Formats: sequence, structure tokens, C-alpha cells
Amino acid sequence: MYRCKLLLNGQSVGEVRWSLSEKRVSIWAECPFEKDYIYRVTMYGESGDGLALGVMAPEKGRFLVHRDLPPHKAGLLFCAPPYALRGEIVRTLPGETRTPPLPFAFSAMEALPDGYGGIRDPLLCRCAEQTAHLRYRRHADTEYLAFPLHIGGAMDFTPFFCLVTPVWLEGALYGILCVDKEGEAQRFVPVP
Repeated sequence: MYRCKLLLNGQSVGEVRWSLSEKRVSIWAECPFEKDYIYRVTMYGESGDGLALGVMAPEKGRFLVHRDLPPHKAGLLFCAPPYALRGEIVRTLPGETRTPPLPFAFSAMEALPDGYGGIRDPLLCRCAEQTAHLRYRRHADTEYLAFPLHIGGAMDFTPFFCLVTPVWLEGALYGILCVDKEGEAQRFVPVP
């Protein structure tokens, strides 16, 4: 039996287990139940290739998903070492899907985590901590920062003006800024 972490917004909330055989691959993912949300699980390797496991179902106070796949459909589990794999949850409200141009649902963005800093650019951290209504999400080794933009008004993250991408999300104008795994600010590239 192999195991890896199951992540929600970059935080470990459960685990994915799997067993391999010549005829079948059995995969289970489990985490605590959260009322009013739908959890969709995908496994990723270092290359970013994904293996969708599906929607988790509530069972005895937990969210669970189980899949049996033929080996040719679960190639990711055969070619990547278990330590290089992770499960990721996309949390959405009922009826909600990914919010283009973001690679996840806008409702999945949360407040900036406590203690935001570490290897990140100190000026970036200062701007993030001082920005009202900032929304945050970690997705596939990239952090996404979204903050309201006001036409003709002052802009938060002024030192990163050239990297901020303006986008319309849920009827409001937001600036999106990405942070890579080295802690450097990057331009947001919209997902079609």
C-alpha cells in the first residue's frame, strides 16, 4: 500500500492510498467532511500531470472517494515515486466549477494565511499584509493573490504594478498576482 498527502489550499487535510497490481489499481482518498461544499480530488506528480479521482462522497462524517482503474489509466502512479505524488482538492459550492480565467473556483480563495512570509520577497509580504480584502489560494506549486482594483483609485501592490493582471471575477475587477515556489512574484497567465 502506497500513501501520499491530500492537500486543500496547500494544507494537508487527509491522505490518498493506493495499491498496484497487474490487472487493477485501487485508489482511496479520505479527509474530514465539510458541510455545503463539493470536493473534487486529482493526484499530481512533479511534472504536473494529473489523474482525476472524482468527487468525494460523505460517509460517517468523512469525505471519501474510491476508484478502481486499469493500469494503463493510472500511469502516473507507476512512473512517479510515491514521495513525488500528492492529492489536491478543488473545493467548490454546489453548481460552481472553475472560475475562468483562474484554474480553480474563485470561492476556493481564502484569507491570507497567518505568518505569511518565509522565503517570499519581504516587500511582497508587506503589501499582502496591508491589502484589505485580499484573497489567497495555493494551487499546483503557485500562490495566487487576488485583490480588488478600483478604476481611477490607488492600487495595492504598487511596487509590483507591471506584474499585476487585471481580471473580472464575479462582476468585480480584481488584480491577480502569482508567487512561484521560490517566493518570487510572477505575472498571472490566464487559463482559457
